[in-house]
Amino acid sequence: MSLTAMEPPCQFLPRDQSCHKHSVGRVVGIGGDMGMEGAIWLAALGALKTGVGLVSVLASPVMMTQIPYPEVVKVPQPLTSPEWAVCLDRLAPHALIIGPGITDYSPIPVAAILHWAIQANCPTVVDAGAMATVVSHHLGASHFILTPHHGEWTRYQMAQSAAVAACVLVKKGSPSTVCWGREEWRCPAGNPGMASAGMGDVLAGCLGGMLAQWRDRDLIDRVKAAVWAHSHAADGLATSIPVGYLASDVAMACPLAIAKMMTP
Repeated sequence: MSLTAMEPPCQFLPRDQSCHKHSVGRVVGIGGDMGMEGAIWLAALGALKTGVGLVSVLASPVMMTQIPYPEVVKVPQPLTSPEWAVCLDRLAPHALIIGPGITDYSPIPVAAILHWAIQANCPTVVDAGAMATVVSHHLGASHFILTPHHGEWTRYQMAQSAAVAACVLVKKGSPSTVCWGREEWRCPAGNPGMASAGMGDVLAGCLGGMLAQWRDRDLIDRVKAAVWAHSHAADGLATSIPVGYLASDVAMACPLAIAKMMTP
């Protein structure tokens, strides 16, 4: 299918002329354990390139010394679970991303953060290592968006989890599929060049950015839009570079894909 034939799943109205960075969405990213810091930075970049107003990352001491993207606000990670809740209350995100770069031995209190997201009714993208906590602690919610690839789906035994069934799923693959309740939508875009490290981290960021930015739209519309924009951006790159483009290249190409969803 040609790029021009791939109609976006939904359309969005242009921004109001009086908008400001807080009105067009705040995203908070949590992740990046030792040696995996790049994952949460890529998620932050993915969120920024959707056009969301403000992206903050709760940074470890190592991450506080890094400046991959100066537009990202770095906030020191709290030390205790209650402090995490206070910090999130203060940041008041319109969407939360948790998981990119989180390992099995992470010091981040994932369960406490997911409890906060449930109580705050905050749309939350749960990626990578954080998905294991959804299963082990039975922490599902209809405003949680889980992003498993096939290996994670099997490893975390997600098919048997009632908590997972309560969430929206973005099953990454060929094609990527959005599942909610008994319904599903298959993304018409995507290509083999996307089999590259960091691609899922950028997708998590795109999801967070779209969730935070278009809060007047149905959650499923925003999820579909993020998945489509991410894959469509990659397809645009693949027309001239079939393999070898990077996850960060896809993030940089997302604004052109999102522009195709904006009503003139």
